[in-house]
Amino acid sequence: RKLHAEMTDLNSLGIEVRYLAYPRAGVDSSSGKKTTAAWCAKDRKTALTRLKRGENLPANKCDDMRFQRHYALGSELGVTGTPAIILPDGTLIAGYKPAEDFARDLGL
Repeated sequence: RKLHAEMTDLNSLGIEVRYLAYPRAGVDSSSGKKTTAAWCAKDRKTALTRLKRGENLPANKCDDMRFQRHYALGSELGVTGTPAIILPDGTLIAGYKPAEDFARDLGL
């Protein structure tokens, strides 16, 4: 619920959020396999919500290579942990920030 509240706060401040899949330990890691299972699910949103709740998903694979491209892009941009925020100008902000602090830093 806290994540949803933060996204609502960010959106209400005029901040658009786009997600990329980035399992810190790599695509073939345990977290990568969990993310792949959600990414390849028929209903990604529900599958991701289930993962965030700590539920297990059945193993799932698909030919959709966007997940691997997301990981490669994150690595190229210097992401080493999550959350990581990349601004339109390429600036990387590592770690969590409350919505109000983030808006202030952006001059909103």
